[in-house]
Amino acid sequence: MRADEPPSIKRSVLEFPGWLPGSVAYASDGKIMVVGGSGGEVVAIDRASRRPIWKANVAGGFAGVAFSSDEKSLVATVPDGVRVLDRATGHIADSLEEKASHPVAVGVFPDVEIRDGERTFTQHKIVFANARGCFVKTWIPPAAAGTISLNTVGQGQPPDDPDAVPLALDPFGRSVILTGPIHRETGKHVLWAWVAGNYEPGSPGNRLMEGHDGTVVSAAWSRDGKTAVTGDARGRVIIWDVVNMKEKHRREFGHRVAALAVSPRSESIAATVVGNLAEFHIWETAQPQAPSTLIHAETADFNGPIQACLTFSPDGRQLAGSVCNQAWLKRLGDLVGKLQLWEVDKPRAD
Repeated sequence: MRADEPPSIKRSVLEFPGWLPGSVAYASDGKIMVVGGSGGEVVAIDRASRRPIWKANVAGGFAGVAFSSDEKSLVATVPDGVRVLDRATGHIADSLEEKASHPVAVGVFPDVEIRDGERTFTQHKIVFANARGCFVKTWIPPAAAGTISLNTVGQGQPPDDPDAVPLALDPFGRSVILTGPIHRETGKHVLWAWVAGNYEPGSPGNRLMEGHDGTVVSAAWSRDGKTAVTGDARGRVIIWDVVNMKEKHRREFGHRVAALAVSPRSESIAATVVGNLAEFHIWETAQPQAPSTLIHAETADFNGPIQACLTFSPDGRQLAGSVCNQAWLKRLGDLVGKLQLWEVDKPRAD
């Protein structure tokens, strides 16, 4: 295989009778995959055998999931904030509440060690969001969490797009990409990389991200911190210079970019594009102008509120994603959710 050839990709499907997957996260060792979905369902899956390790129900709507910084637990969104689940058993160990927040996406910042004389404390921080704004919780056990909240919609006003919840964390904890406040001059929402309270030396500060014409729907950041991407409702994907958040490249798909993923070392970018069909695309970061590879097209009724997720495994060898129309939850008949899995055989130079 030549180095300029596209990767070989094999697809398989995991099915979830009775509910629809909408969020997926891998442990850093790549051995466990956690899937969250409708009705508050959460399941941990052994990646090698593809068998469930445990199942839990945290209640509520679609459960967004993410591993804690130390990976001894994971967090799942619920209507009033998040639940903290034990990684080994799935048992609910704690809660971080924000009444009626209804988050659908969640991210975890790296833990920070703080020294006070001879004592060392560990500071934890998470962010969770909905289409109206986000909440950042920071705490040092056993103290209660402090909260920073950011509203992107005026009180009593509906969001421009109730299913647009872009959220991507810098893996080094310096900032988070999300929808910002309304710009005073234009009256439109801004997209920004927000420092989320981190103004220590080396912090890049808040950075506005200009270039999207449509409502930004999705965002992703690579594990190596070198690549950030965002996608909007009109089909534009922008790849960003992560230092100053200026546009490096863009790609047009013509339909809603419902989910994005970047491989751990920034070699590849994947996108879920939803119009009459749901299409899954992948392309090489080093060849931004080359055509993307269509790796799957899902034929279904996607005329409704879309829930989607997409992420690479830590070794970059697997891509997991799902897309569904939330209207399917109200239809009669058997409901079977699907998580697509692609095994990626990366190209190697001869």
